[in-house]
Amino acid sequence: MTPDDKDRLNGVIRRPSRLDAATVETLSQVLASQRRTEDALGPDAILAPMTLQLDTLAKVLRDASGPQRDPLARLVAEWTSFVGWLHTAVRKDSQALALFADAEDLADEVGDGTVAATAASFRGYLALLQGRPRSAIRASAAALATPGADPTQHTYDLLQTAQAYADLGDKKQAQRFLARASDLATTAGEPPPSVYWYTEPFFRLNIGLAQLGIGQDRDAADSLRTGIQDIPADQQDAEWMNEYHQALAQASEHA
Repeated sequence: MTPDDKDRLNGVIRRPSRLDAATVETLSQVLASQRRTEDALGPDAILAPMTLQLDTLAKVLRDASGPQRDPLARLVAEWTSFVGWLHTAVRKDSQALALFADAEDLADEVGDGTVAATAASFRGYLALLQGRPRSAIRASAAALATPGADPTQHTYDLLQTAQAYADLGDKKQAQRFLARASDLATTAGEPPPSVYWYTEPFFRLNIGLAQLGIGQDRDAADSLRTGIQDIPADQQDAEWMNEYHQALAQASEHA
Protein backbone atom coordinates (compact mmCIF):
# COMPACT_ATOMS: atom_id res chain seq x y z
CA MET A 1 0.00 0.00 0.00
CA THR A 2 1.07 3.57 -0.63
CA PRO A 3 1.28 6.02 2.30
CA ASP A 4 -1.98 7.55 1.08
CA ASP A 5 -3.63 4.11 1.10
CA LYS A 6 -2.47 3.52 4.68
CA ASP A 7 -3.70 6.93 5.81
CA ARG A 8 -7.07 6.37 4.17
CA LEU A 9 -7.43 2.91 5.71
CA ASN A 10 -6.45 4.10 9.18
CA GLY A 11 -8.95 6.92 8.86
CA VAL A 12 -11.75 4.50 7.99
CA ILE A 13 -10.81 2.23 10.92
CA ARG A 14 -11.13 5.23 13.25
CA ARG A 15 -14.27 6.55 11.55
CA PRO A 16 -16.16 3.94 9.50
CA SER A 17 -18.40 6.68 8.15
CA ARG A 18 -15.45 7.68 5.94
CA LEU A 19 -15.62 4.39 4.02
CA ASP A 20 -15.22 4.95 0.28
CA ALA A 21 -14.69 2.91 -2.86
CA ALA A 22 -10.93 3.52 -2.85
CA THR A 23 -10.63 1.98 0.62
CA VAL A 24 -12.60 -1.11 -0.42
CA GLU A 25 -10.38 -1.50 -3.48
CA THR A 26 -7.24 -1.17 -1.37
CA LEU A 27 -8.52 -3.85 1.01
CA SER A 28 -9.31 -6.11 -1.94
CA GLN A 29 -5.72 -5.78 -3.11
CA VAL A 30 -4.47 -6.55 0.39
CA LEU A 31 -6.54 -9.74 0.52
CA ALA A 32 -5.35 -10.83 -2.92
CA SER A 33 -1.75 -10.27 -1.85
CA GLN A 34 -2.24 -12.21 1.38
CA ARG A 35 -3.67 -15.15 -0.55
CA ARG A 36 -0.55 -15.27 -2.72
CA THR A 37 1.60 -14.97 0.39
CA GLU A 38 -0.07 -18.08 1.78
CA ASP A 39 0.80 -19.92 -1.43
CA ALA A 40 4.43 -18.96 -0.92
CA LEU A 41 4.87 -19.18 2.86
CA GLY A 42 2.11 -21.49 4.09
CA PRO A 43 -0.85 -20.90 6.42
CA ASP A 44 1.07 -20.70 9.69
CA ALA A 45 2.89 -17.58 8.53
CA ILE A 46 -0.24 -15.48 8.02
CA LEU A 47 -2.94 -17.04 10.21
CA ALA A 48 -2.48 -14.68 13.17
CA PRO A 49 -2.25 -11.40 11.21
CA MET A 50 -5.14 -12.34 8.92
CA THR A 51 -7.30 -13.15 11.93
CA LEU A 52 -6.47 -9.81 13.58
CA GLN A 53 -7.19 -7.96 10.34
CA LEU A 54 -10.53 -9.75 10.05
CA ASP A 55 -11.49 -8.71 13.58
CA THR A 56 -10.74 -5.08 12.69
CA LEU A 57 -12.72 -5.22 9.45
CA ALA A 58 -15.70 -6.82 11.20
CA LYS A 59 -15.78 -3.88 13.60
CA VAL A 60 -15.61 -1.41 10.72
CA LEU A 61 -18.44 -3.23 8.94
CA ARG A 62 -20.68 -3.05 12.02
CA ASP A 63 -20.51 0.75 11.94
CA ALA A 64 -20.32 1.25 8.17
CA SER A 65 -23.15 2.69 6.10
CA GLY A 66 -23.71 4.22 2.72
CA PRO A 67 -23.14 2.87 -0.81
CA GLN A 68 -19.86 1.11 0.03
CA ARG A 69 -21.24 -0.87 2.94
CA ASP A 70 -22.32 -3.86 0.79
CA PRO A 71 -19.06 -4.02 -1.19
CA LEU A 72 -17.21 -4.06 2.13
CA ALA A 73 -19.53 -6.80 3.41
CA ARG A 74 -18.80 -8.90 0.35
CA LEU A 75 -15.08 -8.43 0.92
CA VAL A 76 -15.37 -9.29 4.62
CA ALA A 77 -17.28 -12.45 3.66
CA GLU A 78 -14.43 -13.48 1.35
CA TRP A 79 -11.87 -12.56 4.03
CA THR A 80 -13.77 -14.67 6.56
CA SER A 81 -13.85 -17.65 4.21
CA PHE A 82 -10.11 -17.35 3.62
CA VAL A 83 -9.34 -17.20 7.33
CA GLY A 84 -11.56 -20.27 7.67
CA TRP A 85 -9.39 -22.00 5.08
CA LEU A 86 -6.26 -21.06 7.04
CA HIS A 87 -7.76 -22.64 10.15
CA THR A 88 -8.60 -25.73 8.10
CA ALA A 89 -5.04 -25.97 6.81
CA VAL A 90 -3.66 -26.01 10.37
CA ARG A 91 -6.51 -28.30 11.50
CA LYS A 92 -8.26 -25.95 13.86
CA ASP A 93 -11.49 -27.51 12.69
CA SER A 94 -14.09 -26.00 15.02
CA GLN A 95 -12.87 -22.47 14.39
CA ALA A 96 -12.85 -23.14 10.66
CA LEU A 97 -16.46 -24.33 10.63
CA ALA A 98 -17.62 -21.28 12.58
CA LEU A 99 -15.85 -18.99 10.12
CA PHE A 100 -17.34 -20.74 7.09
CA ALA A 101 -20.82 -20.36 8.59
CA ASP A 102 -20.20 -16.65 9.14
CA ALA A 103 -18.91 -16.26 5.59
CA GLU A 104 -21.97 -17.97 4.12
CA ASP A 105 -24.35 -15.81 6.14
CA LEU A 106 -22.61 -12.57 5.20
CA ALA A 107 -22.33 -13.55 1.53
CA ASP A 108 -26.03 -14.40 1.49
CA GLU A 109 -26.81 -11.01 3.02
CA VAL A 110 -25.27 -9.23 0.04
CA GLY A 111 -26.23 -11.83 -2.57
CA ASP A 112 -22.73 -13.05 -3.42
CA GLY A 113 -23.16 -16.62 -4.62
CA THR A 114 -19.48 -17.07 -5.42
CA VAL A 115 -18.27 -16.47 -1.87
CA ALA A 116 -21.19 -18.35 -0.30
CA ALA A 117 -20.57 -21.41 -2.46
CA THR A 118 -16.84 -21.33 -1.74
CA ALA A 119 -17.44 -21.31 2.01
CA ALA A 120 -19.90 -24.22 1.71
CA SER A 121 -17.40 -26.10 -0.43
CA PHE A 122 -14.66 -25.58 2.15
CA ARG A 123 -16.95 -27.22 4.71
CA GLY A 124 -17.02 -30.22 2.40
CA TYR A 125 -13.26 -30.29 2.07
CA LEU A 126 -12.86 -30.21 5.85
CA ALA A 127 -15.34 -33.08 6.14
CA LEU A 128 -13.19 -35.15 3.76
CA LEU A 129 -10.16 -34.44 5.91
CA GLN A 130 -12.13 -35.62 8.93
CA GLY A 131 -13.12 -38.86 7.22
CA ARG A 132 -16.79 -37.87 6.97
CA PRO A 133 -17.67 -38.40 3.29
CA ARG A 134 -21.45 -38.13 3.77
CA SER A 135 -21.02 -34.69 5.29
CA ALA A 136 -18.69 -33.80 2.41
CA ILE A 137 -21.39 -34.80 -0.10
CA ARG A 138 -23.99 -32.66 1.68
CA ALA A 139 -21.74 -29.61 1.82
CA SER A 140 -20.70 -30.01 -1.81
CA ALA A 141 -24.35 -30.31 -2.81
CA ALA A 142 -25.07 -27.05 -0.97
CA ALA A 143 -22.27 -25.35 -2.89
CA LEU A 144 -23.57 -26.73 -6.20
CA ALA A 145 -27.08 -25.50 -5.40
CA THR A 146 -26.02 -21.97 -4.43
CA PRO A 147 -27.45 -19.37 -6.84
CA GLY A 148 -24.70 -17.34 -8.44
CA ALA A 149 -21.92 -19.90 -7.93
CA ASP A 150 -19.30 -19.78 -10.68
CA PRO A 151 -18.94 -22.70 -13.14
CA THR A 152 -15.41 -23.25 -11.87
CA GLN A 153 -16.85 -23.77 -8.40
CA HIS A 154 -19.28 -26.31 -9.84
CA THR A 155 -16.38 -28.19 -11.39
CA TYR A 156 -14.54 -28.47 -8.10
CA ASP A 157 -17.60 -29.54 -6.12
CA LEU A 158 -18.44 -32.25 -8.61
CA LEU A 159 -14.90 -33.55 -8.10
CA GLN A 160 -15.18 -33.24 -4.34
CA THR A 161 -18.41 -35.21 -4.49
CA ALA A 162 -16.71 -37.88 -6.59
CA GLN A 163 -13.93 -38.16 -4.02
CA ALA A 164 -16.47 -38.51 -1.22
CA TYR A 165 -18.37 -41.28 -2.99
CA ALA A 166 -15.05 -43.02 -3.62
CA ASP A 167 -14.37 -42.84 0.11
CA LEU A 168 -17.75 -44.47 0.69
CA GLY A 169 -16.82 -47.28 -1.70
CA ASP A 170 -19.54 -46.29 -4.19
CA LYS A 171 -17.53 -46.44 -7.41
CA LYS A 172 -20.56 -46.06 -9.67
CA GLN A 173 -21.58 -42.73 -8.18
CA ALA A 174 -17.97 -41.59 -7.99
CA GLN A 175 -17.49 -42.30 -11.69
CA ARG A 176 -20.72 -40.48 -12.55
CA PHE A 177 -19.64 -37.28 -10.80
CA LEU A 178 -16.10 -37.63 -12.11
CA ALA A 179 -17.37 -37.81 -15.69
CA ARG A 180 -19.51 -34.68 -15.23
CA ALA A 181 -16.59 -32.79 -13.71
CA SER A 182 -14.14 -33.91 -16.39
CA ASP A 183 -16.45 -32.56 -19.10
CA LEU A 184 -16.79 -29.22 -17.30
CA ALA A 185 -13.11 -28.84 -16.36
CA THR A 186 -12.08 -27.75 -19.85
CA THR A 187 -15.08 -25.47 -20.49
CA ALA A 188 -15.68 -23.72 -17.15
CA GLY A 189 -13.63 -20.69 -18.19
CA GLU A 190 -11.52 -18.31 -16.14
CA PRO A 191 -12.23 -18.30 -12.42
CA PRO A 192 -13.21 -15.11 -10.59
CA PRO A 193 -10.42 -13.57 -8.47
CA SER A 194 -11.80 -14.99 -5.22
CA VAL A 195 -11.13 -18.55 -6.48
CA TYR A 196 -8.13 -17.85 -8.70
CA TRP A 197 -6.71 -21.34 -8.15
CA TYR A 198 -9.65 -23.05 -9.91
CA THR A 199 -7.76 -23.60 -13.15
CA GLU A 200 -7.65 -26.61 -15.45
CA PRO A 201 -4.37 -27.91 -13.93
CA PHE A 202 -5.90 -27.71 -10.46
CA PHE A 203 -8.92 -29.65 -11.64
CA ARG A 204 -6.59 -32.22 -13.19
CA LEU A 205 -5.06 -32.72 -9.73
CA ASN A 206 -8.46 -33.39 -8.22
CA ILE A 207 -9.48 -35.65 -11.09
CA GLY A 208 -6.40 -37.63 -10.11
CA LEU A 209 -7.54 -37.84 -6.48
CA ALA A 210 -10.93 -39.16 -7.56
CA GLN A 211 -9.36 -41.67 -9.94
CA LEU A 212 -7.07 -42.86 -7.16
CA GLY A 213 -10.06 -43.29 -4.88
CA ILE A 214 -11.81 -45.64 -7.31
CA GLY A 215 -8.69 -47.67 -8.04
CA GLN A 216 -7.73 -46.21 -11.43
CA ASP A 217 -4.12 -45.91 -10.31
CA ARG A 218 -2.46 -45.51 -13.71
CA ASP A 219 -4.92 -42.83 -14.84
CA ALA A 220 -4.57 -41.14 -11.45
CA ALA A 221 -0.79 -41.01 -11.77
CA ASP A 222 -1.07 -39.47 -15.24
CA SER A 223 -3.60 -36.87 -14.09
CA LEU A 224 -1.66 -35.93 -10.99
CA ARG A 225 1.65 -35.74 -12.84
CA THR A 226 0.14 -33.48 -15.52
CA GLY A 227 -1.56 -31.26 -12.95
CA ILE A 228 1.61 -30.85 -10.89
CA GLN A 229 3.58 -30.03 -14.02
CA ASP A 230 1.10 -27.44 -15.30
CA ILE A 231 0.04 -25.72 -12.06
CA PRO A 232 1.11 -22.03 -12.12
CA ALA A 233 4.68 -21.43 -10.99
CA ASP A 234 3.67 -19.31 -7.99
CA GLN A 235 1.64 -22.24 -6.64
CA GLN A 236 4.17 -25.01 -7.31
CA ASP A 237 5.64 -24.93 -3.80
CA ALA A 238 2.42 -24.15 -1.90
CA GLU A 239 1.92 -26.24 1.20
CA TRP A 240 -1.48 -27.39 -0.05
CA MET A 241 0.28 -29.08 -2.98
CA ASN A 242 1.69 -31.70 -0.59
CA GLU A 243 -1.60 -33.61 -0.76
CA TYR A 244 -1.19 -34.09 -4.50
CA HIS A 245 2.48 -35.06 -4.33
CA GLN A 246 1.60 -37.72 -1.76
CA ALA A 247 -1.25 -38.97 -3.93
CA LEU A 248 1.06 -39.18 -6.95
CA ALA A 249 3.55 -41.25 -4.97
CA GLN A 250 0.74 -43.60 -3.92
CA ALA A 251 -0.70 -43.89 -7.44
CA SER A 252 2.73 -44.48 -8.99
CA GLU A 253 3.48 -47.21 -6.47
CA HIS A 254 0.34 -49.16 -7.36
CA ALA A 255 0.12 -48.38 -11.08
